[in-house]
Amino acid sequence: MTTRADAPTSAAVSMPKPRGKKTAPTSPEVAALQDIGAKLDRVIAVLAAQDKDKDKQIDILSAAGCDSKFIGVVVGMTAASVRKFQSRRRGKSTEAVVETSDDS
Repeated sequence: MTTRADAPTSAAVSMPKPRGKKTAPTSPEVAALQDIGAKLDRVIAVLAAQDKDKDKQIDILSAAGCDSKFIGVVVGMTAASVRKFQSRRRGKSTEAVVETSDDS
């Protein structure tokens, strides 16, 4: 014989999950998740760039999609200096590609 104390309470009984199609997240939820993802990408890039020289930091943060203003704040340069560095770096990388293809 069960008493009231032995009977399961409503909190202990799990309700069955509704079956059928799962609903897609609504637009504000998707936007919030994308925003969180972008911020996490920045945090990871900053952590990866720690204890590296400025050139490597700029390369890492650029590859992570950070803009020059953000990179400048992290590295301690102006945004214009970061853009100048990036354009010079791009020029050197294209020159290196041209040099290697001439040797073939």
